[in-house]
Amino acid sequence: AFNYALHRDSQRNCEQLALTYDLISEMTRRTMSVEGAYLGSSNPHHLRRLEADELHAYGPSIVAGFETAEVAVEPNALADALARAIEDHPSVSIATSTTVTTVDPAARTVRVTSHDGQERTLGPFDHIVNCAWRGRPAIDATAGILPPARWSFRMKYFLRVDLEDDGIAVPSTTVVLGSFGDVVDFGKGDHYVSWYPAGRRGWSTDLLPPDWPAKLGRADSQSLASEILSGMADVVPALAPLAATHAHRSVVRGGVIYALGDTDLVDPSSRLHERHEVGPTSFGRYHTIDTGKLTLAPLFAETVAQHIHGAS
Repeated sequence: AFNYALHRDSQRNCEQLALTYDLISEMTRRTMSVEGAYLGSSNPHHLRRLEADELHAYGPSIVAGFETAEVAVEPNALADALARAIEDHPSVSIATSTTVTTVDPAARTVRVTSHDGQERTLGPFDHIVNCAWRGRPAIDATAGILPPARWSFRMKYFLRVDLEDDGIAVPSTTVVLGSFGDVVDFGKGDHYVSWYPAGRRGWSTDLLPPDWPAKLGRADSQSLASEILSGMADVVPALAPLAATHAHRSVVRGGVIYALGDTDLVDPSSRLHERHEVGPTSFGRYHTIDTGKLTLAPLFAETVAQHIHGAS
């Protein structure tokens, strides 16, 4: 199970969230009618309000909770599996150590610069699909395509830590709704922990954000790990003593988040709370994909593939 824990400072109250979750549950019930359609789950629309005595593992800042059938997929293993599938596919050619600098949709070509400074033009291609992450808007802009509204890039750091011998007695949990955090149990003690006020360190509204480091230096990494564990301890008190003992054992990593919206999560009216205006947009044989959430990538890949197949 995956819980959604309501913080006392949440931007939406329990009744508002319950209504929204009920709607999502009903939508899931209607659309996932095939047994096991959601990662083998027999009841993907499961939704249950937690009883008061089920909140004991959370701190006093949590005033309510909802249990769902959502599951967490280990992203490192998934990334490795995808990389192997691409590398082994006989119809896929891979060009590494290059940066796409411009795209010409009319000629269906891309210009790239290798890490040794050499420039070359690739193509023409039947179709071009821009599914870059942090670089997507800048590549689109070279073709005269801009985001449909004001946007932002954020650099968010998180930690992975082994808690096999230090059970925290809570299931995977996201704290709602606002600038809070998450704890995810991937099994065998492997946990993901984030605390947004500490982990969100980078912010940019440029077409291409700064080259924020995915890894931090040892001292900075330990300091941030301690901040994240201490911050999330407000929600999961069992994490409090681990800030001193596990910060040096944690692996801190960061990733860039792109989204429409140019005010941060502390703003209740921020567009960042609405992450639904995402998906592929096609300009002839040039396609650009705002993935939004990683979990939407397979759906959008299938959508673009069907569109390309129909246009061929």
